[in-house]
Amino acid sequence: MSFPHHMRPLTRALSLLALSLGLSLSTSAAASNDARLQSIKQQTLALYTLRLADQRQFSSSASVLIGQRNPGVRLQRVRIAVDGQLHIDYAYHGSEAALLAADAMHKLGLVNLAGGPHEISVEMQWAQQGGTYTEARTQTLRLDTWPRGFSVQLDARERGSQRIAIQTPIDGAGILRSARFELALGRALKAVTQMQMLAHVDPVLAGTASAQELLAQSLAAWGLDSAAQATYSQLSQARTDNETRNRARLRAAELALQLGQMDEAGERLNAGTNNWSAEQQAAAKLLDARRLLAQNKVEAALKQTTDAGPALLRYNLAVALIDSRQDDAADRLLETLATAPAPADEYHARIQDLAQLKLGYRHLRFGRAEAAQAMLSRMRLGSPYTNRALLGRGWSKLLPLALQQGRLIAVPDDGFRPLFVQAIDAALRQPGNASRAAVRDAITDWARLQDQDPFDAAVQEALVATPYALLKLGEYARAIQYSEKAIARLELIRDDLKAGMRQSRKGLALNGAELVREQWPPEPAAWARRYATGAWWRSDADPLPIPDNAYRPRLLLDGDTLTMLNDMHMLNEVEQLTDAIAEHPDLKLRATQLRKRIESERQAQQKNLDRQAYYWMYQELERATRYLIMARFSLGHAYAHENAAGEQP
Repeated sequence: MSFPHHMRPLTRALSLLALSLGLSLSTSAAASNDARLQSIKQQTLALYTLRLADQRQFSSSASVLIGQRNPGVRLQRVRIAVDGQLHIDYAYHGSEAALLAADAMHKLGLVNLAGGPHEISVEMQWAQQGGTYTEARTQTLRLDTWPRGFSVQLDARERGSQRIAIQTPIDGAGILRSARFELALGRALKAVTQMQMLAHVDPVLAGTASAQELLAQSLAAWGLDSAAQATYSQLSQARTDNETRNRARLRAAELALQLGQMDEAGERLNAGTNNWSAEQQAAAKLLDARRLLAQNKVEAALKQTTDAGPALLRYNLAVALIDSRQDDAADRLLETLATAPAPADEYHARIQDLAQLKLGYRHLRFGRAEAAQAMLSRMRLGSPYTNRALLGRGWSKLLPLALQQGRLIAVPDDGFRPLFVQAIDAALRQPGNASRAAVRDAITDWARLQDQDPFDAAVQEALVATPYALLKLGEYARAIQYSEKAIARLELIRDDLKAGMRQSRKGLALNGAELVREQWPPEPAAWARRYATGAWWRSDADPLPIPDNAYRPRLLLDGDTLTMLNDMHMLNEVEQLTDAIAEHPDLKLRATQLRKRIESERQAQQKNLDRQAYYWMYQELERATRYLIMARFSLGHAYAHENAAGEQP
């Protein structure tokens, strides 16, 4: 079982939440933080290797590997008792069961298990062909051989008690399968330590191409890019099949790009591609184009641009082309992504959403009204970017009229500013009913955003643009209604953000260490759901019942915040591994010293998280305040017009 090179668990996958984000810390500070964390991770793995090297000094802990031999089975639950005492009762959810069916194995731990004979009792429950089955087996094993433990595998193809196989010792193949399981679930450090264990248990298997590729994937997923690059580099020259060598060369080149090693990346990408598959050649061209753009070699980069290859690489190249002002090439690349058949999985659907949004707003920026409306209308329901698409679609209705006044509605795709005042005014300067109809069409799109989360920037702009448009149409009563609605929501958001900023100054906004202990790796929006406030803005109560810290779900969707929490999670993993290392008497002192470094780094990371939270809330407050001022402006003018109309004889 292998994983696509662009599917690195978590750290790089976080960029799907926001592929173009500004740094909340200075570049030098961020680099310093990363360097410290890298050093701690490397020191921890070095100590763990020393622990493995002395196999006789292990603690009384043992391991159990859970697996199955029939892909048509979905394991549901495993219960394991040792010498009559229940040690494990584990229920498998969908993704875990699917990995076991795909030949992975799950490692579970047993504590205080001395060597010698033990009575092992196993009960397994599984689903097969519409039915649910349960079977148990008891067997006595001697657990003397290192690594201490046993494997339990289900083979439901045959009837009889032999459907459950219990074996000792744990072999290298089982360890390799367990590393695949951990990596697929985003637990990269566990995958790395399993691969280190494999090197001691079965060095021959650990040296194979498939094992080395899994090790490189695990190192890269845990953020040890230099170590991963070195492993991929060795694999690219190993005696193995062309497909594996070429895949390793591509990943080594991509990591070189991330590390800023442009010459190294170029050598790997241009060292002959005659035996590469069409997909690999396309991926190599996309990476090489990014390299050339980074070196300001625009013409050469354009020659390498291709419409084929992995979707995320194509999207990233399109963004790089935009930054280099190669608009036509960027738009063509975005068009191929945005108009491709709808992907079946969420990962690629998100990339297509981003391409549609990016291209739709680029059409707006360059005055292509019909193209903008058509592109933004393609956005799927339920996308995280639906609100931004609806906002932009409303602007596309006004764009032709605004252009006749020599104006562009330049709504940036990375933020929203109240430029609608000029846009609506320009549209309504046109004589006749067409201009008024266009504004009403825009209001129709914006109306769909009125009852969405008012912390969303697109919703805030719709809340304020709608009453201003109604004001200009002379519909003063409706303008008052919508202005009051906008003001009520924006005032609550402002007050909540101010309270959050006060908390952040005291270090109380987010407890990063607590968050990463509770759940990791997070499922999409898991923490946002943890702090979910419900749709308080739809309540009929007056005033609206906004909960305390209502900003938190949005803050926990922010890409920079998640990246920092990922670093804190890695530190938490390191600490747990250090605790295991400290069991070795010869390493206890070094483990104690490492714990001091870890605690110091945790405090530094929490301070960075507090600064990031404050910076995020400051930006949110600034935008909400700007929109609040505009809403009050619309309300005041609407009341003035209504009062003036009422005073006329």
